[in-house]
Amino acid sequence: MDHRHAVIHRDQFELNNNVFSVEDDSGVQYGFDATQLFSLAKIGVVLAEVFLNNSITDDQERALKRYLDNLEFVHGQATFDIAPPWAGTIEYRLEAQDHDPYRWVIDLDLVRTADKSTPSTQGYVLRIVGLHNDETVCEWEIPSKIVPDEDTLELTEHESDFDEYQI
Repeated sequence: MDHRHAVIHRDQFELNNNVFSVEDDSGVQYGFDATQLFSLAKIGVVLAEVFLNNSITDDQERALKRYLDNLEFVHGQATFDIAPPWAGTIEYRLEAQDHDPYRWVIDLDLVRTADKSTPSTQGYVLRIVGLHNDETVCEWEIPSKIVPDEDTLELTEHESDFDEYQI
């Protein structure tokens, strides 16, 4: 609140080398680069939409997590480790190859081709929807930096290295 007052009411901030700096009355200073300022603004916009609609969508929640990751130095909490805010989502839907337990094999060459089709993005979230008879069994959202460099990725219903990304 003090930092907001310093900017809005007291006009006490600096812009040096593309870093916006603000200090509160007790001497705590924060410096925001363009990405961090964008994240701060987007958090306000998304939260306003959430409050106005009295609900939050999956996309809004994911966006808030991505933007909060960029501001960890301010809020001091652990990050959500979500791909950057400009990352797209690549959705991959496929039927299970086995059923006891369910197992899916993802062709990562197809994922890389999809990523190259939008060269302006920097990273992506790989949303995998595991199906059985066209019904959703499991879903994962895996940040691109976690996707292995191999040709395929194998996911099993309850015993995967990617369980933390299962939604």
